[in-house]
Amino acid sequence: MIDMPKSPTKKRGVRKQKPQATELPFITYLSSLGHEQLRVKKPIPVTIRPEGEDFVATFFDAAISTSGSSPQEGVSNLQSLIADMFLIHDADRTSIRGPLMKKQHAVVQEFVCRK
Repeated sequence: MIDMPKSPTKKRGVRKQKPQATELPFITYLSSLGHEQLRVKKPIPVTIRPEGEDFVATFFDAAISTSGSSPQEGVSNLQSLIADMFLIHDADRTSIRGPLMKKQHAVVQEFVCRK
C-alpha cells in the first residue's frame, strides 16, 4: 500500500504530498509503474478525486481512469492499467482499434518505454 506522508517522497514510483480535505482533487506524479519490464521516461501526471466512497485516479492526457477504495488503491490500479495497456498494445499493434485507443497508445508511449 502507498502511504501519504506529509512531505514529498517516493514509494513505488509515486511522488506525492499528503492531501488535505480542502485539497481534493489533487495531482501526483508517477515515476514508476511498478513493472520490471517498463520504465517511465517522464513523470506521469495523475489527478485523484473522490467520487462517492471511492477515489478516481485519472491520467487525463491519455484519457485513462481507474478507481479504488483509497487514493493509494486508485493510483495502484492506474499504474497496473497503464502497464497492461502498454504491454498489450506494444506486443500486438492490431489490438489498437479506433481513434481513442490510438490516442491513448500514442500518449502512453510518450511517457513509458521498455527497459
